[in-house]
Amino acid sequence: VGRQSHTVVVSRVQEGSWPAGPTVGGLFGQLELVDLLDRGIEPGTRVSRVASAVHEERRLFLVAISRATRSTLVTCIDNASVENGVPSRFVEEITDAPGAAVPLGTVDQIEQEDPVGQEATPGEPVQGELGLGLELGEAAQQGEGAAQASAVEQMSALPRVLALEPLIAELRDVVTDPTQRHHRRRAAARNLAAMADAGIFGSHPVDWWGMAEPTTTERITDRRGGVSLSPSKLDNIDNCALKTFFDDNRGAQEETNAMRVGIVVHAIAQAIVQQDLSLEDARYAARAALRWAVVGPAFEVNAALERWEQGIENLHSWITGTRSDAEGTQWEVEQQLATSLGTLPTGEEVTLRGRIDLMATDEDGRVIVYDFKTGKTAKTSAEAQASRQLGAYQFLVHADRRKQPYGAHLIYPATSNGQLKKSSQPDFSPEQLAETKQNLLAAAEQISEPIQIATPGDDQCKYCSYHLICPAKDAGRKVVS
Repeated sequence: VGRQSHTVVVSRVQEGSWPAGPTVGGLFGQLELVDLLDRGIEPGTRVSRVASAVHEERRLFLVAISRATRSTLVTCIDNASVENGVPSRFVEEITDAPGAAVPLGTVDQIEQEDPVGQEATPGEPVQGELGLGLELGEAAQQGEGAAQASAVEQMSALPRVLALEPLIAELRDVVTDPTQRHHRRRAAARNLAAMADAGIFGSHPVDWWGMAEPTTTERITDRRGGVSLSPSKLDNIDNCALKTFFDDNRGAQEETNAMRVGIVVHAIAQAIVQQDLSLEDARYAARAALRWAVVGPAFEVNAALERWEQGIENLHSWITGTRSDAEGTQWEVEQQLATSLGTLPTGEEVTLRGRIDLMATDEDGRVIVYDFKTGKTAKTSAEAQASRQLGAYQFLVHADRRKQPYGAHLIYPATSNGQLKKSSQPDFSPEQLAETKQNLLAAAEQISEPIQIATPGDDQCKYCSYHLICPAKDAGRKVVS
């Protein structure tokens, strides 16, 4: 009160908001206390407060619409089919006042009556505005007398949000829409230019996603200028190449419970193979490490301890049983393998690097690969046979160790039913190994392209962390698409 502005906007003047319902007494019954002290009304006496509440709301509304030195805009929704869609009684009061306002009709009617390029004269409302426009005359502009309204437009479209971002979005939409009338596009561009001069983010085309050219068209390579592949990421490339790119370039990321549990399980498996760790010691190590690895409420920690109590027992039983049934077999854990696949047509050298959890080399020189998984759901037999990760492991054995791969297996020690599950891929023939190499080169070509494509799907999108920047999702789609 006592302050004035060039333009005042009073938005969403709806019944239920202007006026609001009568204020209740509150927890301490302060209104009853005021009635007792000021009016002598005993507490508990039913008193209607509607009239006084409406009177107070009307006074505040009149104060609100009288603060402008030039123009006041009052907006409301007139659609009884939506929630809070009834205009306030105050709107009718100010529009019914003699000489206060003249209805202009709907937006479509205004568009038809407004010739292209027509300029508004001083004191006239700007054509095409949504809402209830109250434009002050010259006398009010000079500070003489009360304001006189000159225009009213009943809103027939969706209400505008009184915020900067939706306004910029609407102006940008008009500017980039070739079906809009020329004078509307010109007016929108003029307003955006004024906002850009004021330094408002999003108003200048340089801030518009999709309007600028790509910052680079260079191919994606590692620090050596080559392309590196990892067996564990090959299935991810097939699922969504863009997600794989984000994963590889997101920088340091916070460790999750699943990642820490995986470290613990792999370390215990290594100790069982190399040091003949007993079942009792394996259980003790798991309990101690998992209390550190699992961060969360007590029930989550206890659930992990209970699950892996059985999981470690399954893992220990499987490792000791498999080793005893394969006498003369050489066992190796956490083996780093790497091989060069050649060069791409564009000149980048492709390298395949991977770490194998457990390798078993029999007396005939054949190598079996085992990869430990901590998930609850095992791959099906068909999925394991088609797994590019297992195929890459077999190719690494052939290329790095110069030995014949004899199959690859995924080991799940703690599935949802508490049992150990093994998903297997049979040994590759020379023809399959040659085909695998070509597939690896194709994957390297794909991930080195400067443009990566998002591939939406239920499986890969369910737990994806990149929805806000993914062009295949509504949250990340370009505003100009």
